[in-house]
Amino acid sequence: MVGLSMDERSLRILEFHKVRELLEKCASCELGRERARALVPRTETVVIDELLAETSEARRLLDLGKQIPFGGIRDIRGMVQHTSVGGTLSADQLLDVLY
Repeated sequence: MVGLSMDERSLRILEFHKVRELLEKCASCELGRERARALVPRTETVVIDELLAETSEARRLLDLGKQIPFGGIRDIRGMVQHTSVGGTLSADQLLDVLY
């Protein structure tokens, strides 16, 4: 397409949007889906190295048979916002924040 920068063209050719959509479908909560939708490729070498190290560590744990506990993740942003303006939480909401 005329007018696309090299980065945009590369992302289109690599079908990055499809990869991001697949990741979004794997997310177990709305917060994860939002984070997946917001992903963009990074270009800073230091950040890339840190992310690759995290990925390598996760892969190593999975190879050792360790389970990464993603169950029970809850989006507590609404409760945090509610309390930041003086609101209170019910006992069930407090347990959601705790666990």
